[in-house]
Amino acid sequence: MLPLSTKPFLLKHFNPASKIPKYLQIREAVRGLIEKGIVLEQETIPPERDLAEWFGVSRMTVRQAVDELVREGLLEKRLGDGTFVKDQKLSGRMHGAGSFSDEIALSGKRTHSKMLGQVVTRPTEQIAKKLEIEEGETSVIRIERIRYVNEYPISHQISYLPFNLCYPILSADLNVSSLYHHLAQSAGMVMKAGKETIQAIVADDVNAELLQIPVGQPCFLLCRTMYAEQVNRPVEYVETMIRGDKFMFVNQIDGKGIE
Repeated sequence: MLPLSTKPFLLKHFNPASKIPKYLQIREAVRGLIEKGIVLEQETIPPERDLAEWFGVSRMTVRQAVDELVREGLLEKRLGDGTFVKDQKLSGRMHGAGSFSDEIALSGKRTHSKMLGQVVTRPTEQIAKKLEIEEGETSVIRIERIRYVNEYPISHQISYLPFNLCYPILSADLNVSSLYHHLAQSAGMVMKAGKETIQAIVADDVNAELLQIPVGQPCFLLCRTMYAEQVNRPVEYVETMIRGDKFMFVNQIDGKGIE
């Protein structure tokens, strides 16, 4: 069933008196439904007959608009089932200290998290090294989450933070908001820089179940160490498994040193 906001949104972005061709207005209105997350991936857009009735145009005009979005790869037609929104790969920068929520919000998609666990524990030797745990520190905060975009699981993320610097985060609700936002607000830690590695990997049994993908499906594994402005040491080490079928990385080349 289509959201109740579908028809009002479409009509708000259509002006029959405009000099812009009607099919172009319809194309952009339907595109807006998708970009704003009103109609999600693998959901159907309204049938052509309904769109024609709502806009007061012929079905041929509607079909012209829809066919352009099909050619762009935004929609796909399935015989006997209707026209569906195709899966679109998300993109993220290969540099920058932004949070997952901030990055995805730029695309206009909805994000939320599902907490799988938040505990205070002793760090392993590897985690202690990544966080540069000092003598006398015995505890870290381990936060495990599934990150969702438009209701689809995109990544499985495990973060480690020094307890003595970040303990106020334990009272935060990380299901609906950014870890970095809460670190800044409650612990006074503003992320400024970091180190990150990205490697190709395949999903094991655990990640396949959590991300709802087949075992062995290609994924990205991101390992990131983040530093805050307030202290001269790492305040987060995070490992993130990201679905390879839903995400791609973008790198900007500034041209310096190119001959």
